[in-house]
Amino acid sequence: MRQYKTSDQQEEVIKKAFQVLDKDGSGYIEWNEIKYILSTVPSSVPIVPLSDEEAEAVIQAADADGDGRIDFREFSDLVKLEKKPRK
Repeated sequence: MRQYKTSDQQEEVIKKAFQVLDKDGSGYIEWNEIKYILSTVPSSVPIVPLSDEEAEAVIQAADADGDGRIDFREFSDLVKLEKKPRK
């Protein structure tokens, strides 16, 4: 996991990642963007595209307010939940 000198640096990196994932610039990551993102990730094994139900499940896992999309706060909270490796 990357170490940041300040929380502002971490927040800026998270903001840039969110902007990359928010393809239409709406301020939200929606199910169609999730499907697109996961279908374009390079992999050494063939990937079957996500079904609508699977994409919706990804959204629901991060959607704290239940509006069916991931806003920046929800995305940031999800990223910050990443567990630190044990030493």
